[in-house]
Amino acid sequence: ITLMRNTKATTSELQIKNHLKTASYTFIRPIEIGLLASGNKKDLLRMKKAGSSFGQAFQIQDDYLDVMGDPKKTKKELCVDIAMGQPSLMSQFIFDKGTVKEKTVLQNKFGKRLNKKDIILLQNLFESSGAVEYAKDAWNSALQDAETYIGKTGFSAQQKKQWAILTSLMKNRIS
Repeated sequence: ITLMRNTKATTSELQIKNHLKTASYTFIRPIEIGLLASGNKKDLLRMKKAGSSFGQAFQIQDDYLDVMGDPKKTKKELCVDIAMGQPSLMSQFIFDKGTVKEKTVLQNKFGKRLNKKDIILLQNLFESSGAVEYAKDAWNSALQDAETYIGKTGFSAQQKKQWAILTSLMKNRIS
């Protein structure tokens, strides 16, 4: 799947991209290595699923921060993905569920150099269309899924508490 400069995507394709781009390398592989090194093979499948959920949440948040984040905290310019023509769950929400006007506005900014006025327009578009709320719901749902998988492991109460701390940090991520 090539989605790096493609405005046409499905939510399923974006989830696959997020899995391959973020979940596998940032969460699943380190979890697998840790479990295998500890000799805990019985929790491997559940924790791979938890890692996948963490990765989905992280990438959705990253896409959200690209549009709505505070550049002083993220240390990144706003709307870089849109300027590069990279779809996200939020842009796909507008392309799938937005009004004709919302779709047109977004399409006209995709893959283009953006100025401050364009960025404010896009931020307002993502907020008013419901894309921001959709993204927040999606990352919270993914984090709840991760918590559920972890809760079903044979981990000790202390180990589960450590995972709960990670989940809490991710829920409130600002950079």
